[in-house]
Amino acid sequence: MQSAEESDEDLMRLVSARDAAAFARLVDRHLARVHGLARRLLGRPADAEDVVQDVMAKLWTAPEAWSASKGNFPNWLSRVTSNACIDRLRRRRPDTGLDEVMTMTADEAAPDPFDKAFDTQRANRIEQALERLPERQKLAIVLFHFQGHSGAEVARIMDIKLAAMESLLARARRKLKADLADDLQALLTDN
Repeated sequence: MQSAEESDEDLMRLVSARDAAAFARLVDRHLARVHGLARRLLGRPADAEDVVQDVMAKLWTAPEAWSASKGNFPNWLSRVTSNACIDRLRRRRPDTGLDEVMTMTADEAAPDPFDKAFDTQRANRIEQALERLPERQKLAIVLFHFQGHSGAEVARIMDIKLAAMESLLARARRKLKADLADDLQALLTDN
């Protein structure tokens, strides 16, 4: 029976004992965050699905990889997911472009076709600007702005000092701002 008070630590103890129901509750609790992080980092839904499956399979087959001494479970899971995404990005062929660009729920937010097209174009430009960032800058941006981690949590997930994370985030923001300003300028001069 599931308790409203079940912690991630309690669930992981049960998963270690091969409790499939506890594993299902743990997956239900964290799947959206893991999937969202993978989609943001990889851009391609199919790649994100593969990484999510790999991460969850490893969680089931090797639950001992996490212990309370490694920090809070959601942060640890974000770190495992981001490492899996970085590994996948490194395996991609350099000439492979963005085949599928993530859409940021433009269908729900903009029923008007013009607004929908504009929102999709804006989401595409942001996604492309994110893709141009170095891996570590992209990871910092995604964890902080899209996943909602605090600066200290991002630093722990990335295994860097807080000051280094803040510097990484500042560089990423400057690059994104410059890239998006260039896109805006190009858009204005095209007309």
